[in-house]
Amino acid sequence: MDENKNLDESVTETDQEIADFEPIDSQMNETDLQNSEEEDFEELPKHDYVSYIANPYELESEDEEEIKEEKVKKPRKKRLLNNCIIISICIFVCTGIALFFMYAFFDNSCIGTWKCEISGGKGAYYYTFKDNGVLEVTVGSVVQYGSYVVSSDKSTITCTMGQDSTTGEANTETPSISITGNVFTGKKMKLTFAATQSTQATSLDLTKSDEVIAKPSVDKKFKQDTKLVGAWTYSDTGISTRLMLNSDGTCKLDENGQISYYGAYTLEKGSIKINIIAYDQTSGSIKEMAFGTLTYKLDTTKGRDNLVINGIGFKKEK
Repeated sequence: MDENKNLDESVTETDQEIADFEPIDSQMNETDLQNSEEEDFEELPKHDYVSYIANPYELESEDEEEIKEEKVKKPRKKRLLNNCIIISICIFVCTGIALFFMYAFFDNSCIGTWKCEISGGKGAYYYTFKDNGVLEVTVGSVVQYGSYVVSSDKSTITCTMGQDSTTGEANTETPSISITGNVFTGKKMKLTFAATQSTQATSLDLTKSDEVIAKPSVDKKFKQDTKLVGAWTYSDTGISTRLMLNSDGTCKLDENGQISYYGAYTLEKGSIKINIIAYDQTSGSIKEMAFGTLTYKLDTTKGRDNLVINGIGFKKEK
């Protein structure tokens, strides 16, 4: 009985304590509650991650620095091929410069075209020395062909040109040769011919130039004959002639491979009239003159292409 009584008393006291209990918040006024919340907030621990919030610009800058460091650390590869190309170009340029200076200042070769003025400004002769030993002498529209040989010491030059009309032998002269100047001041050549029993010593002064072949004027009233246009040839023992008649009124006559006449032609009553530019002994000048009048007869019967000029039969080249 006593135990049950004590138990009831204990339960009663506990219920009374519960009934007397009030929440803490209800015992505090609003001011105390606000202060308490602020204190609780201040006492919250500061987490480490807050101090590590990164600036995106700082991250970018750091990444760029890291990339730069990696590039610096990487060893550069040697570009052997590029170096070889650069060296080759340098060698090529240096060689070209050296050759230019050698040609400009130290080349005493006669190869090329040289101009010889006729006194009084009445024209000029052009001497062309080719690298294969061929010599061409151009006067107006007439070109004569020959050959030349320079002595081993380059002091003389032997020129052979055409044949002597009396003896039939080749005309040969061996003048002394002297070349001075350079490409900047102008190159000059002097040919000195020794005196003979019939002639006095003479010399020719020449300057480096370009070959000029004069062109005779074509008659404005020129009318072509299509049957005549083309190349006509004749050959016999020791004789070879080729006549080229162009549709524009110009022509070229080659004789034995020794001389060429560049001219202009007209057709008139069964004749071919040719004009050329050559040296006129009477006036001592180079001017246009009549080369001659060639009579012709064209035979095209039965598919033949024959042209009789001054009684000589020419065949048309195909």
